[in-house]
Amino acid sequence: MSLKIQEILLWWSMVFGIIFILTWAFVIGMIPLPPATWTSTEVAAFYTENQTRIRWGAAICSWTAGFWIPFTVVIGAQIARLEEGFPTLAIMQIVAGCIQALTLVIPPVIWGVCAFTPDRAPDVTNAFHQFANLFLVCTAQMYIFQWASWILITFTGKSDPLSPFNRWFGYFLIWTVVMYECAAIGFTTREGLFAWDGLIVFYIPFGLLFVTWVILYIKLFKSIRLQRNEEVLQAVAA
Repeated sequence: MSLKIQEILLWWSMVFGIIFILTWAFVIGMIPLPPATWTSTEVAAFYTENQTRIRWGAAICSWTAGFWIPFTVVIGAQIARLEEGFPTLAIMQIVAGCIQALTLVIPPVIWGVCAFTPDRAPDVTNAFHQFANLFLVCTAQMYIFQWASWILITFTGKSDPLSPFNRWFGYFLIWTVVMYECAAIGFTTREGLFAWDGLIVFYIPFGLLFVTWVILYIKLFKSIRLQRNEEVLQAVAA
């Protein structure tokens, strides 16, 4: 994959990712998630009172929620250049990243379903609502394989000063993946730190995910720029 295409994919991913996050937070209104203690009546009232903006939010998210896929492809290309022989880690992280994208694609669709017919039985709406929120925060297994690929390439890949993967970032990733895995505890309680809107299950994992996302964009753009400069110098030397 050419470096120019990688740069285009990064811009595409970043712009759509920003739109997605802003829509999730300010149009659908699901950052933070509503309390897990809400009754079926309260959940139904939320979707009834906000049905128009949630429908539009679901539509916008449907256009943009796949932003993680081009991001994943670029990372796969950067990992492949550090592997010896068959690019096992690059393939694993691309597959894992595409699956991980579903954790961002599916919840807004379900929120849109809840708002599409808000006058249905409150218990039914609440069941959809719970599924969307728990699917969003408790699917830690979707993250582990992509993060594992990044960590392994950091410590086992070829040494390359133009790579976005270096030691300090590897140690940071180890810490973040441990915190992500705590999110699955959201199935066990409706209140406190481990509820789906709690510090351990929602704020820390998604905060770290955002920080990791920003760091990777900065590092990827920088590495691609350096690699393009290196290609120019090699062409001039040739």
